[in-house]
Amino acid sequence: MRKLGRRIACIAFALDAGLMACLSVSGSARAAGTDATWLFNPPGANTNEGQNWSTGTVPSGTGYFGTSARTEYYMFSTHGGFTFNADAPAYRFSGSITFDGAGIVNNSSNTQTFEVFRFNAMQFLNSASAGNASIVSDGSIIFSGTSTAANSNITSRYFRFQDDSTAGNATVRPYALGVFEGRSTAGDATIIVGSGTAVSFSDYSTGGNARFVVSGELSILSLTAAGMTAGSIEGTGTVLLGSKQLTVGSNNLSTTFSGTIIDSEGSFYTGGSLVKVGSGTLTLTGANSYTGGTTVSGGTLAGTTTSLQGAIQVDAALVFDQSNTGTYAGALSGAGSVTKRGSGAVTFTGSSSFTGQTSVEAGTLSVNGSLAGSTVVVNGGTLGGTGTVGGITAVSGTVAPGNSIGTLTVAGNVSFASGSTYQVEVNAAGQSDRIVASGSATLSGGTVQVLAESGNYAASTSYTILTASGGVSGSFTSVTSNLAFLTPSLSYGGANVTLTMTRNDAAFGPDGSGRNPIAQTRNQGFIAIAAERLGVGNAVYDALISATADQARAGFDLLSGEAHAQAVSVMIDESRLVRDTILGHLRGPLLTAPGQQVAASFSADLPGRKGAIVMPAPLPQPRYALWGTAFGGTGNSDGDGNAASLSRRSGGALLGADLMVYDAPGSSLKLGVAGGYSQSRFDLDARLSSGKLESGHAALYAGARFGNLRFDAGAAYTWSESDIRRQVQIRGLSDLLRLQRPGQVAQGFAELGYAFAFSGVALEPFAQLALIRVSTDAGTERGGAAALRVLSSDQTLGFTTLGVRAEAQLGAMPLFARAMLGWRHGFGDLTPQARTAFVAGTTPTTVFAAPIDREALVAEAGLDWRISQATALGLTYSAAIGERSRDHALKGRVELRF
Repeated sequence: MRKLGRRIACIAFALDAGLMACLSVSGSARAAGTDATWLFNPPGANTNEGQNWSTGTVPSGTGYFGTSARTEYYMFSTHGGFTFNADAPAYRFSGSITFDGAGIVNNSSNTQTFEVFRFNAMQFLNSASAGNASIVSDGSIIFSGTSTAANSNITSRYFRFQDDSTAGNATVRPYALGVFEGRSTAGDATIIVGSGTAVSFSDYSTGGNARFVVSGELSILSLTAAGMTAGSIEGTGTVLLGSKQLTVGSNNLSTTFSGTIIDSEGSFYTGGSLVKVGSGTLTLTGANSYTGGTTVSGGTLAGTTTSLQGAIQVDAALVFDQSNTGTYAGALSGAGSVTKRGSGAVTFTGSSSFTGQTSVEAGTLSVNGSLAGSTVVVNGGTLGGTGTVGGITAVSGTVAPGNSIGTLTVAGNVSFASGSTYQVEVNAAGQSDRIVASGSATLSGGTVQVLAESGNYAASTSYTILTASGGVSGSFTSVTSNLAFLTPSLSYGGANVTLTMTRNDAAFGPDGSGRNPIAQTRNQGFIAIAAERLGVGNAVYDALISATADQARAGFDLLSGEAHAQAVSVMIDESRLVRDTILGHLRGPLLTAPGQQVAASFSADLPGRKGAIVMPAPLPQPRYALWGTAFGGTGNSDGDGNAASLSRRSGGALLGADLMVYDAPGSSLKLGVAGGYSQSRFDLDARLSSGKLESGHAALYAGARFGNLRFDAGAAYTWSESDIRRQVQIRGLSDLLRLQRPGQVAQGFAELGYAFAFSGVALEPFAQLALIRVSTDAGTERGGAAALRVLSSDQTLGFTTLGVRAEAQLGAMPLFARAMLGWRHGFGDLTPQARTAFVAGTTPTTVFAAPIDREALVAEAGLDWRISQATALGLTYSAAIGERSRDHALKGRVELRF
């Protein structure tokens, strides 16, 4: 710990200033000295040379300065003072100097500057004044006797005020160490304690009315006196009190101190205290730990539960301005005012004798201790807790007893105005928040806001929410509840207010009864009807009956099992990858060349010249072919206001074999088989659901060519196993559910195209048709009360696509670029769905996924490297963009013919 008493200060001054002993100068009277005037054009440059003065000797009295040919001089002398006449320029003196008379008097409008060298000092003795000089010292500045820093501006490595000296109205900046000792005072000065700098007060010195800007360390722990005053403190540094009392605020400034106020660095001192005086506001925001308590005697002391701790005597204004959560465990006393501001929450846990007014203007004040002598005025914030207050006047804020469900005791009267709110928590066991007052309760309007916890509520439950021994007069204006299916009502007795929660006629879903349904969407409506028919005692019903309208609707969405319908959507999308892969293989290249010439063909009439690229030459084709394609895709579908958004990922591979059963000039027919495996995963985040689909595929296909006309067709069958996992979370109900069930997809598809070539580019308009039937088997979810039975279902739909393909060779290499652009139209059952029922119920429901886009733009781009007539590699990107969905796929292909 840095001890900043007189002894250490002396050592520091002695070591740095090069003095043999700690410099201490008495304030005894001085004999009158001789005066002289500084020459206009002195032969020398130092004030200690007589030749530079009008008398030929160095004046021991006052040296006068007027106009001069030069303005920068050295100083190594002692004088009674320097007086600068009205016509004096701005002088600059460098070295060291002592004034023991009047000091510096500046009658000019210019700034007179004194610079003190390192290991040198500038001293003001007796009643000397620093005037309005600018003093910059790399050594020491010392004031003794009754000297004053007056209106000067001082920046010094070290400074000391001793005896009865004062800092006056100066601005003083030490950049190592500053000391006040004896009976010196900081006066009305501004003391700037920079980072890494310390200022110490000892003996009977005092801070006066000075403004302290503290980024370093300010210490009063070495005082002999019981404490000292300071006009104000501000900054980010540290104030060390020791066992002393710091009285702050006499200059009436409003300041913020974000540093720390402590007893000491360690356990050497305890019991430091703070007194706030004056009309200004002192805001403390640091983590203060002084232990001697706080007194607010004037103005306002503001802070947080971190900066305001321990016992606080409040005779003026105390403000807790809190933006986060904190606890004040100290005791309040006095008869001033206490105010809670800021958006955070403050909890009082101590036992206070405070008798003034407490105001809650923002955030939350929870009284868990005793504030029995204070009436709390709630005007914009919230009053809570389970302790005792002297009274409650709710003007425009909220009174919310308890920290959860609890009782707030009032040792006096309670009143609620028209703009106030009484917030009451209740539960299904019949417990509620409550105010118990020893005085009277005056109700002049206001709202009772009921916040019900989850639970199995009876058809009607009553709660006593306010008791006043002196009687209840008036009434609340209204009562509201967060529950969708229970309606609150109030009744008034002689000393009590009673709340009754009664089951209303709101329906879960549109069941045809004419009651107002809470469900809003189609999926919500179906599952809501089934949930309501589960009845009281079922965990799903009980959770919903205690929910708010928004919570109930969110619960219906989670209960619906939408992921099972979305799984059908993924099966339909996966079928696209299978048929596109098979048709892509059957289609083959639009451009080729005979024999081994991939880039060109020979013309019959000009065998020595290569012709342009042509359509497939009528040469015998390899009879057998083996091929394989790996594919992967991603996609997402937006919600439609009923179903939620879906994201999906797919990957897999197909292997196939062809047999050319007919091959003649201008026509051919091939037959083939294919099989493969794929896996898809999807996420339905808004429904807390995800799924995995594993599928095996088998296909038969055929491709025929008649000149430039192409007709390809095939049929595929897919066996799938879906694994759906989802969560249901409704007030008090949490369920993890899982279902694995099989499904099948059967599809037939065909494509007709006509190809022609010009200028080295081949084009092929085409038409495609696909018919798909999706079947899913029945299954039962594993889980709790929210588990569903998923019934078997079938769905038939189809797609037609019209478009054009193009192909061109890139340079002389056997590299071909392909592209396709088309428009896809869907028909049939385009809305995937699943039929379900609760395992614990009998009412069937239907849940729908977002519809598949009826119209979509399809596109494709790819590259083929046709190594030879028997071997080819290809890479293809494809996309389908609709109103709500976007799908992207990438396929890699290898093909061998022999």
